[in-house]
Amino acid sequence: MGKGMKAGKKPHAPKPDMQAKMAQLQAMQAQMASAQEKIDATEMEASAGGGAVSVKVNGQHQLVSVTIDKEVLDDVEMLQDLIVAATNEAMRQIDEYSESEMGKLTGGFNLGF
Repeated sequence: MGKGMKAGKKPHAPKPDMQAKMAQLQAMQAQMASAQEKIDATEMEASAGGGAVSVKVNGQHQLVSVTIDKEVLDDVEMLQDLIVAATNEAMRQIDEYSESEMGKLTGGFNLGF
């Protein structure tokens, strides 16, 4: 018998409000998993150089495609800069979208998403 327990007494069952909180937490976890799946499947496109370079990234921060206008192929340094600029912008957009979607669930709390 545990210390402080009397014979015939049973340990207290969890309070009903604790069970409700656990159910609420589980529902929120499911919503967050669903939102993350939606984010992962989302693609953002950005361009640089007036559309000379266009890139797409997905919610997993993977570069999905790069489109390059033939007119910029002669200037390698400019092409490199345009690819970097377009990719950075697409990544910024996907981060902003992800924060917005998760913020709907977390009520603005920064949970590191």
